[in-house]
Amino acid sequence: MNTHLSKVNKMSVHIPFRNFTRWSIVGALISTTTLGLVAFHLSSGGIGLIADEPMRAFPNQQFNTSIINVIANSKEYHGKRVQISGYLRVRFEDIAIYLSKDDAQYGMTRNGFWVSFDETKIPFEKGTKGPIQYDGKYVLIEGTFDKNARGHKKLWSGTIKNVNRVIQLRRTE
Repeated sequence: MNTHLSKVNKMSVHIPFRNFTRWSIVGALISTTTLGLVAFHLSSGGIGLIADEPMRAFPNQQFNTSIINVIANSKEYHGKRVQISGYLRVRFEDIAIYLSKDDAQYGMTRNGFWVSFDETKIPFEKGTKGPIQYDGKYVLIEGTFDKNARGHKKLWSGTIKNVNRVIQLRRTE
């Protein structure tokens, strides 16, 4: 496995992407560092995400994880702070983060989590249920995972509650 870390204004992790296990390894590498900007470059897939703010490190080594890991290991993450990336919807009866835009558009709620925001940290307009400026965007969020709270009509795989940080991700080419 070829890994390259650069400390010039951002941290880059280059790793061959062949399965989800390797994605988990990328998450583990990133969660142990807090150097400036973070970029994901998955060489064989040409996928990239960049966060405009520095990542945070937490005592929970699994803090920076993926939606897939949390769904598959919900008991392990229950009650813990998590940082995940995905496609955010902030709409009536659909305030959730999904694995992908397609999952959101096709109503594949099991591939996502209901989201509740900490209004003191993430201000949003009165009369709305969340920060609508992030609706339809790929974001990174931080909050506490609750496997028992499953959102509206109990359709989701859990809830990321008390979300106190939302960072819009931008695509790299």
